Amino acid sequence: MRARRRVGRGRRRPLGFRAMSPFWIWTQALIVLCVLAGIVIAIVKLA
Repeated sequence: MRARRRVGRGRRRPLGFRAMSPFWIWTQALIVLCVLAGIVIAIVKLA
């Protein structure tokens, strides 16, 4: 029972920004920039 509770608590614990590596943060930022650029390009082409 105790082992199951520990595993459950570990899964429910939110991942903080401190636990994320800088590479992962920059990767997410780059993805967001690419998506936004694609949206802008699509709007310009449709307008």
